[in-house]
Amino acid sequence: DRIDLASSQNNIIIEFASSDYINRHVQQIFEYKLEGFDKTWISTTVPFARYTNLSPGNYTLSVRMADGDAQDMAVLNICISLPWYNTWYAWVLYIIIFITIVWMIIRYRKEKNDLFLSLEKERFEKQHIEELNHEKLVFFTNVSHEFRTPLTLIISHIESLLQMPNLQPMVYNRVLKLKRSAQYMNNLISELLDFRKFTQNKYTLNMSQKDICLFMKEIFYVFSDYAHSKGLKYEFFSNQEVILCWFDSKQLEKVFLNLLSNAFKYTERGSIEIKICVEGENVAISIHDTGKGIAMGDFNRIFDRFYQIEGSSESATSPGTGIGLALTKSIVEKHHGEICLDSQLGKGSVFTVKLPLGDARYIHDEHVHFADREKESDLKETDEDSRVGICAVANEESFQSEEGESKKYTVLVVEDNDELIQVLCELFSPFYQVIMASNGKEGLDKAYEYKPDLIISDIMMPEMSGTEMCLKIKNNIDLCHIPIILLTALNSVEQNIEGLNRGADDYISKPFNPRILLARANNLVRNRLLIHNQIRKNPITEVDLTSINLLDQEILKKTSEAIEAHMDDTEFDIPELCKEIGVGRSVLYSKFKALTGMTPNNFILNYRLKFAATMLQKYPDIPVSEVGDKCGFSSPVYFSRCFKNQYGVTPQNYRKSSRNNSMEKGV
Repeated sequence: DRIDLASSQNNIIIEFASSDYINRHVQQIFEYKLEGFDKTWISTTVPFARYTNLSPGNYTLSVRMADGDAQDMAVLNICISLPWYNTWYAWVLYIIIFITIVWMIIRYRKEKNDLFLSLEKERFEKQHIEELNHEKLVFFTNVSHEFRTPLTLIISHIESLLQMPNLQPMVYNRVLKLKRSAQYMNNLISELLDFRKFTQNKYTLNMSQKDICLFMKEIFYVFSDYAHSKGLKYEFFSNQEVILCWFDSKQLEKVFLNLLSNAFKYTERGSIEIKICVEGENVAISIHDTGKGIAMGDFNRIFDRFYQIEGSSESATSPGTGIGLALTKSIVEKHHGEICLDSQLGKGSVFTVKLPLGDARYIHDEHVHFADREKESDLKETDEDSRVGICAVANEESFQSEEGESKKYTVLVVEDNDELIQVLCELFSPFYQVIMASNGKEGLDKAYEYKPDLIISDIMMPEMSGTEMCLKIKNNIDLCHIPIILLTALNSVEQNIEGLNRGADDYISKPFNPRILLARANNLVRNRLLIHNQIRKNPITEVDLTSINLLDQEILKKTSEAIEAHMDDTEFDIPELCKEIGVGRSVLYSKFKALTGMTPNNFILNYRLKFAATMLQKYPDIPVSEVGDKCGFSSPVYFSRCFKNQYGVTPQNYRKSSRNNSMEKGV
């Protein structure tokens, strides 16, 4: 009687048939009409009706025989529902959306008018604020000049106190804290005076053409330990290895130290990144952080002098003075550059400094002085006295091999500057066999290949830095015994500590004296030879191994324990020793040659003989042959021959001389 269809089911075919079976052989004519769609009855000999694209609504389909009774017909009610977007609740939603849009437009216009009024008020107050800031700056400048003299005296007296001997640790630490506080105050005063110079145009920029990538890497490494301690991801990116531009390194250092200090101050978790890229005739240096962010309303005022964001002092661990970013902007503008800010509250900030690559903008600037380029050739000492001094330092060393013959040790020099690496090669080649590498990755590969006796490496290098290479070497069981000297242009105490914490044996700042570098290299090799002699003559327990890497100390300890556990085993050999300490035979051989100056076989023999000498002294009643058996010698004759080669006397005479020495000491 009725069918209900969805709005999309509006193409239908309805079939029908007659129940008159008597006249089934005669062609039957049907008539049908769809009330609400058809206006007249439709005749057809085909037993179905087809309708397409019916509109939503109620329809009634009537079907009858053309020659039959008019009252004998079939009726079907058809209901096609409305689509969802044309229902009453859809129209209610449309009305709500329209009202919301109108309300938002009204609100936006109101906020725009309020903003316009606030800007007008701000412009009105700006002149008054500038006058107050000027008076404030003049006052602080005058007071700062008065502070510098007593501060200088305080710092000098503190330095004298720290140099006093026999100063108690508690007192020393308190005096050291006083020194840091005084230096911090002195830095603040210097910052204020520098800012005053820039605002009054009483400044001079000492411009020189340098690699901005290398300059930024040095600043990047200043904060690396601090980033690690705070658990922050700290990264450096540059689309080119070398970007030369003109700048005053002393002044520009203040800019990026200030920006990075702020980034670390307001970033509790996440990451801080430094990115450098060339944009046309400028170089752009961006500092990205994921800190608290800055509201858009503060963008225009963040670089104003003495201005601080509301609540910043409470949120930061150490509130600032309000002139750091103002000084930063002044320095960048004096470099004919620009600094811009992009930030979102809760997501972080991006400070971008753009500097010109060429020197065309500085030529007619009366405040710019062009300094000569810094050259690595400062390292070269052309006078004859210096060269004689270098030779004298090297000739004082008498490097001897295990057999007593002189040996030329190998040094690996890792440096990306071609001129400097040639200078270092000329410096070391008369006394060492020199291997050269141009970056940390190549240096690491050559360390694996050649296993040098000493490595001298720069820190800032492409592909892999010197500290990364040092860390990989010191954590590798096959290479950790190699002494490493790091060279860097960073000379702060924090950078020295960072290099030594990475496992470096020495740390030298550029520019350096070649005589000092060569002397320190010789000292490291000589100290290794002294350890060889001590291990050869004394038991391991009596040798000071503090200068040896912890991995190497562990190998020597395990080796000593394994030999003592198999002291009376005549079949104990190198394969058994490798199983005991868990290293390969080739690694064991190279490791023992570097650490002890002996092969593993000679080390085992030497250890057995030292143990036998101790037994001969402590137990005079035990026969010599039994001592040899307890120390793993297969026959008394072999034991006597090895003992005589080691100590120059037979075991019997050694026991007698030890007994006589004991009696003389007793008398």
